[in-house]
Amino acid sequence: MRRCIVVGASCRALAESLRHAGVDVLAIDLFADRDLTSIATACSVPDLGLDSIRQAIPNGLSSETWVALAGGMEDSTDSIAWLAERFQLLGPNPAQLIGLRDHNVWKSLAEQSGMDFPRTCNWPPTCNDRGSQLDLGSMGIWKPLRGSGGIHAARWNLASSDISEANRIGVEGCLQEYIDGEVFGCSYFSDGTKCSLFCVTRSLTESDWPGPAPFIYRGSLHSERLPFAAYSLLDRLGETIRREYPFVGWFGVDILCDRSHKLWLLEINPRWTASMELASQHLLRDWVNTLLGGITRGAATHSQLERAATFQRDEPNQPTFVKSGNELPPAIPCGIHTGKAIYYLDRDIFLDQKRLDQIWNNKKEPSELLQTGKQTAIDSRGLWLADIPKQEQLFRKGTPLVSLFAAMRFSPVDGPHPSTSTDRVLLDRLSEFRASMSQVLL
Repeated sequence: MRRCIVVGASCRALAESLRHAGVDVLAIDLFADRDLTSIATACSVPDLGLDSIRQAIPNGLSSETWVALAGGMEDSTDSIAWLAERFQLLGPNPAQLIGLRDHNVWKSLAEQSGMDFPRTCNWPPTCNDRGSQLDLGSMGIWKPLRGSGGIHAARWNLASSDISEANRIGVEGCLQEYIDGEVFGCSYFSDGTKCSLFCVTRSLTESDWPGPAPFIYRGSLHSERLPFAAYSLLDRLGETIRREYPFVGWFGVDILCDRSHKLWLLEINPRWTASMELASQHLLRDWVNTLLGGITRGAATHSQLERAATFQRDEPNQPTFVKSGNELPPAIPCGIHTGKAIYYLDRDIFLDQKRLDQIWNNKKEPSELLQTGKQTAIDSRGLWLADIPKQEQLFRKGTPLVSLFAAMRFSPVDGPHPSTSTDRVLLDRLSEFRASMSQVLL
């Protein structure tokens, strides 16, 4: 069996997708939740630094072993360089990674692709000039240079805030113009010679879902609310990134669609992202096999990549599931539109092993979807949990405890793309699920 090392802050979703593609997974992440340890050889590390990663890698692994990057690894170039010297890297090399995390590069890529890019400047020290560099409007967003998931991003009122106040943050970052609109996560696969968009999700906002920080990742909805014309720009953007930074693997792009339907590139995440698992796992399995097969036999052909990219659209209503051994959950089929939301605790809570076992034993699986094959718009059983903690402990307020999922299916008369009402239905079902989880926990 092929083997892949998966490294990142939370690896469960990536590990599941690789397992569905028949890959043996060694996972190294910050939590080693119960889901992850049930499907892969996994260990938790205190951080993603070189010393921690080096100690976690067992001896005797073949140099043919692949390495896939999950969340947080974009800030660990030393760890990536060490891994790339010893194994086959699915992702950008350290030099490419530095470029792909530079907002000046993002601006250039946006311009080449016909998109806009918010005015952005480093902070500190190059933003000490309040003149041209800080003339970003009355409201901005401060983003740390290192960090993922929007955890430390914050609003910044440029009209009233003093530079010295920002300097006291003591963290290197950038200040970006605030643009009003909806944020979408766009997921791409690339084999180094061709790039294809395979999933678009809308990011949940403060008004959609509670969270401990204004720009923290709350979840995503597999909902295609972008105007049709946007997809040609997204295709162009993906090809531009691939041309400038050719590597084999997947990457995510956050874009914003403003009220006039103008697209703005916000940032590039050159690794597996949290919303990618909302794509059909049949599609992900097909892509993983195509990409990994291409590494073994040479670059995958364009026809192979095109077949993989159109897999979901070719069979939009096929309710089949992939069954795997061990405790691997069945794959989400094509034609299912899924929502994901992070359950953040609103208070401190101690969960003992009995309570954690209760949550684990009563979790639902996507296999409960559409067992009857009925062409109904909503299946009431399409709810399940993931990322369930393994060990009893005191969980602090603001901790992401579990991931909640809700899914629904459209009948053929609904057309190929869900409408705005899909978002509302998925959000309502996720909110009901959250309420029931709160009753169990609290």
